[in-house]
Amino acid sequence: MGSDAVLEVTGLRKAFRGIRGGRRVAVDGLDMTVPAGVVHGFLGPNGSGKTTTLRIVLGLVRADAGAARMLGRPVPAALPAVLRQVGAIVEQPQFFPAFSGRRNLRSLAGIAGLPPGRVEEVLELVGLRDRAKDRYKTYSLGMKQRLAIGAALLRSPRLLILDEPMNGLDPAGIHEVRETMRRLTREGASVLLSSHILAEVEQVCDSVSIISRGRHVRSGSVSEVLAGRPSGEVLIRIAAPEEGIQILTEAGFGARRDGTQVRVSGVTDPALVTERLAQRGHYLAELTPVRADLESVFLELTGPTEARPEPERKEGTQ
Repeated sequence: MGSDAVLEVTGLRKAFRGIRGGRRVAVDGLDMTVPAGVVHGFLGPNGSGKTTTLRIVLGLVRADAGAARMLGRPVPAALPAVLRQVGAIVEQPQFFPAFSGRRNLRSLAGIAGLPPGRVEEVLELVGLRDRAKDRYKTYSLGMKQRLAIGAALLRSPRLLILDEPMNGLDPAGIHEVRETMRRLTREGASVLLSSHILAEVEQVCDSVSIISRGRHVRSGSVSEVLAGRPSGEVLIRIAAPEEGIQILTEAGFGARRDGTQVRVSGVTDPALVTERLAQRGHYLAELTPVRADLESVFLELTGPTEARPEPERKEGTQ
């Protein structure tokens, strides 16, 4: 593994026994590299193998084939040493319901031989300092998720692995988690973020790996993944927008108001939009192609038979 990667998997494969017999392949020859010092998004539809992959590299599931290296060491062979430098949330952590948030973290810190001061730092990081005295059982789902992230941060990990960390968070909580991830990378750590919230991934991630049916389909920086991929939409500015919408709709395009402009969809060649309007005596003041967003690229790459991604069930537990 190169010095610029914190995680690398090669030819990873895992199959499980199906409910009706036979074998269901969850991960199928997967290759993936996570660069150091970035927030790396790990994307795939429901059931695409994301959680199984994370469970394999953390030693929770044994792979049928392939190899993995984390922080330069082979796993699972070197996991006892590696895990001291890794924080992860792949399964819901078990906290004591009657303990406060602070006491739960202090219990974990004590087991790890960490000073109490680290608990206070983590509570501040995840925005729970004001509720640290409250019992865990009184926490909302979002607060429980933030406490779980806090537990993963106790060891000041070089690599933080988060599986759907935004679940249950309100916008303020999502913002706090996003800022925490950015702060970690500024301090030299790396984050592997598995998430179905594509708009959030696009905002926070520096690079991404996209998988489909257990196989790698695309990876690179977010800008590289999006580069040169037209969305099929253009924004136009025209003197009579309502008339323009009618003309374009009759011509088979999708057209609707977007502020002072008109958003036109189903565009394979922008020149056709100009031509249809000019034929009816309407001329454009402006035409701007709309860049594809991560969601449209994701759906294109993962194929029409796979639904828009949702929180992935925990694979390999049947």
